[in-house]
Amino acid sequence: SLPMAAPNPKLIILGLGAAVSTAEELEEFFSAFGTVVHAELMYDGMGTPRGFGFVTFDCPETAEFVLTQHASEPLSINGKQIDPKPAVPKGQMVHPARPMPALMPASRGYVQQDPRRTPNGPARVFVARVPYCTTESELRSHFGRFGVIQDCYQPKDYKTQAPRGIAFLTFTETRAVDSVMATTHELNGSVVVVDRAAPKKEEAEGDYVPTPPMM
Repeated sequence: SLPMAAPNPKLIILGLGAAVSTAEELEEFFSAFGTVVHAELMYDGMGTPRGFGFVTFDCPETAEFVLTQHASEPLSINGKQIDPKPAVPKGQMVHPARPMPALMPASRGYVQQDPRRTPNGPARVFVARVPYCTTESELRSHFGRFGVIQDCYQPKDYKTQAPRGIAFLTFTETRAVDSVMATTHELNGSVVVVDRAAPKKEEAEGDYVPTPPMM
């Protein structure tokens, strides 16, 4: 599965149940993915955990990485499977999740049509299964054939500083991403997975409101 886009560094963590009783437990768990700047567990009027909380990372890419990991292998805390989702900025409407569009065969020359595709301007791609030995210059060299790369980011493990095997590339034009999506890619002998990523946005001002948990 490919990741759900996380346009901001804040996630709402649903499905905690009684598995987590303090914000410190949330922070400790998610610190394995990157720098946690704030963790919050929600309680009812009696001081009982409500089964969900919030985690804010130092950058949107870390939140996106958490969602990617969860999509490939559901995350669990203390044996309880959880459900992390992007936190919705207050004032924005909450729409039902849309299924990801199917990838069309590259051999037939089709280009994936996606709601995240913008008509003009910068556009990003998410690259997964990147060999750990791959450098930024190698990424730029390979994908630079498709267009001008504005930014290249390879997240590292917060504790070990080892590469996580993923990357985000921002091109100056959307058509470069169209070209990238129309073919398969191999880096250092391994086929990598490429998908469109949400464009970088300035973090919305104000508080965040969660999507109401499903009862």
